[in-house]
Amino acid sequence: MAEEKNICASCGSANAHDALICDICGHDLTVKMEVVESTAEAAPAAAPSAPAKTAPKAPLAKPKKKSSGKAGAKSPASDPVFSTMQWVAITIAAFILGGVITASLLPSTESGQGSVQDEGTMTQGAQPDLQRLNATKAALDANPNDPAAILAYANALHDASMTDQAIVQYKSYLSKNADDPDARVDLGICYFEKQEFALAIEEMERAVTDHPDHQLGTYNLGIVNLNAGNKEKAREWFTKARDMDPNSPHGKNAAQLLSEHF
Repeated sequence: MAEEKNICASCGSANAHDALICDICGHDLTVKMEVVESTAEAAPAAAPSAPAKTAPKAPLAKPKKKSSGKAGAKSPASDPVFSTMQWVAITIAAFILGGVITASLLPSTESGQGSVQDEGTMTQGAQPDLQRLNATKAALDANPNDPAAILAYANALHDASMTDQAIVQYKSYLSKNADDPDARVDLGICYFEKQEFALAIEEMERAVTDHPDHQLGTYNLGIVNLNAGNKEKAREWFTKARDMDPNSPHGKNAAQLLSEHF
């Protein structure tokens, strides 16, 4: 008789069939359900029907993480609370499974000052900032309707590569704070990291529709469309980003990508 188990897509551990969060690594278990035979090994997964997506041709630019004082939405009750043992497991799994990806972080700044980072490397499986994650989660638990707390926790989850949970928090924040282009671009970046390009484009296009002068969102739309194979749309967005301010980092990067790919 088959014993129904919820297999964690992140670390591969078996959990109770009705579990929502992995007991080992804290991953969202609603993504995938497998049936494990108690008397035989599970059959190997079938080969994908389509080739794996290629690595990004160019890196996304991320807004600087910031909070907001606007009225916010309540965080979903299903959001996990992480124990010390779960954080240890997350850290171990991250070092085992993590790969190094090239990324260029070109943050916007709240005051118009500050440094802009050039191309560098970001380790996908880097150790999460456990203190920051626990602190932002505790702040959200204490003030579940505080938009700043929701956004701070979303940013902490995103920076820890806990993308699915970050998406939940960004959507919660944006449901009552829709006119925040940086948060919406961050949500789009989450979808991009999951290679859900259509959703990434949808969120970023909404950000720049509401804020036509948002150069970072415009530049990122070029990146997402380029990776999605929409070269003409990518050309349009890069051209707009360049023309907004040719001397800014985003404008210079857009000009370089136009010369390299078109």
